[in-house]
Amino acid sequence: MSVEYARSPLGAELNEKFDFTLFGFEITRYNRLSQEQFLDFHLKGAIADNPLPLHYKFYLGGIGSLRGYKFYEFPERELYDDPGGDRMILANVEYKIAPNFEYKIVDKVRIRVPISPVIFVDTGYVWEHDETPKMKDLK
Repeated sequence: MSVEYARSPLGAELNEKFDFTLFGFEITRYNRLSQEQFLDFHLKGAIADNPLPLHYKFYLGGIGSLRGYKFYEFPERELYDDPGGDRMILANVEYKIAPNFEYKIVDKVRIRVPISPVIFVDTGYVWEHDETPKMKDLK
């Protein structure tokens, strides 16, 4: 859990002024189902009380967020519109199978190859502080 308060420095130009409080949380749970099977959960969210400056905006897409989508693909806005969002929610569920395969090359040489298939579900959304998210908008 985190709370961050930021205010622009005195004398900042008009286009650099900001004043916001940012609340965030992240919860991760790793569950071992058996010696070779795991079920992991991850939930992350953040909310700002006022519009965020560009370098604080939230995006989703790519490894570590919404896999299968381009890096920073969400929210879907034009580049020169106000990109990113002031609020974000992300949830991941992963089922991993981590068997230990051992291959014998010659009598005394063995190689251990970690092959781990993963089944996952990712969902999330990014929105502005004055928007109301809808379930149909989740990616």
